[in-house]
Amino acid sequence: MKKTALIIASFLLLLGGVFVASRIHAQESLQVLPLTVVPPKQEVLINPGEKFSTSVKFLNQADSPVTGSLYVLDFVVEDNVGTPMFLDNPQVVGTTQIPAKYSAAKWISIPDDTVTIASKGNISVPITINVPKTAVPGGRYAAVLFQPATNLTMEDFSYLYKGGRSYFRKRNRYQV
Repeated sequence: MKKTALIIASFLLLLGGVFVASRIHAQESLQVLPLTVVPPKQEVLINPGEKFSTSVKFLNQADSPVTGSLYVLDFVVEDNVGTPMFLDNPQVVGTTQIPAKYSAAKWISIPDDTVTIASKGNISVPITINVPKTAVPGGRYAAVLFQPATNLTMEDFSYLYKGGRSYFRKRNRYQV
C-alpha cells in the first residue's frame, strides 16, 4: 500500500493576532509588538521521499522596524485547548526536552535565520518540507517562530510560550 503524508499547517493566534512580548525598561507591564502571520492555514499531501515548498509571511504592524531570529522547533500539544510545549532547542528560551520521535523540525528548512521586518512592512519566508522516504507513521508538530532581538529574560519568554499560542503548526499523519 502507498504511504501518504498529510501536512496540515495552521497559524494559531495569541489574543487575536501574533504578538511578541518585550519588557518596558522600568515597568512591570509588557509592551506588545503586533505581528501578523499569513496564511492562516494550509493543507497539502506529500508522499514520503518528496519535497513541498511554501512560504509564510510576517507582517509588522508596528511603527518601527523589528529585527529577530527565525527558528524551526518541534512541539507537542500539552492540553485540550492546543497550548504548545516547545521541544528542546538550546538557542530558544522556554523550550523543554522531549523524545526525538516527535521531530518534524528536521524536515523543515528556511533560508535565513536573522531577518528585519520594516515598519508597516512584511517579509515572506520560504519554507521547504522534505519528508524522508523512511518516515514512519505518527503525528508530528513543528513551528516556525520569530524571536525579536531584545533584552528579554528567560522568565519573559517562559511566560509568553507557556501562556501564549503564537506559532506555525504542522502535523504529519501517515496512512498505510
